[in-house]
Amino acid sequence: MSTGEVLPLTYDQLAVLRAGVPDASFGQYLELDGPLDEDRFSRVLQQTLAECTGLHSTFVLDGPEPGQVTGAPVTGPDVLDAAASDDPGRLVTTWIDHELTRPMDPGTGPLYVHALFRLPHGRYGWFQRYHRLVNDEPGMTAIVHRTAETYEAGESAPTPPPESRPFVSPSVPL
Repeated sequence: MSTGEVLPLTYDQLAVLRAGVPDASFGQYLELDGPLDEDRFSRVLQQTLAECTGLHSTFVLDGPEPGQVTGAPVTGPDVLDAAASDDPGRLVTTWIDHELTRPMDPGTGPLYVHALFRLPHGRYGWFQRYHRLVNDEPGMTAIVHRTAETYEAGESAPTPPPESRPFVSPSVPL
């Protein structure tokens, strides 16, 4: 939940804004091997995303000083069924291409997207996209590792999340 407090931006966030890149986002698509419990994966991913409090920021970019407000709700993953399509690969590629061209509004968020694609023959694909204001490539990798670790732990208590980006509060790097 948002406190309404506007926090200053980190050096990296200011650098992203100063670069003036209209689409400062990046993404990746992973094919998941082996059987997957779709509901459990979705719950685990939501838990991981909730642990990444920095992902839940929106940004105030007008006024004298830009800032960030934390506490936007956790979203995703969307589960999309491509298995019944005549051309599942094309459907997934078209969806990802469209998503990668969709602008992400730092003022309203969300500034990340996760989609789980149901593919033929019991396979799955996992797509992630982040705005550089809230995550970077090492952070994306950390989210993949944390999600896998928690999923593989099953019903046993997962270990606490790492005390590094993207799992720490945005106020920590400040």
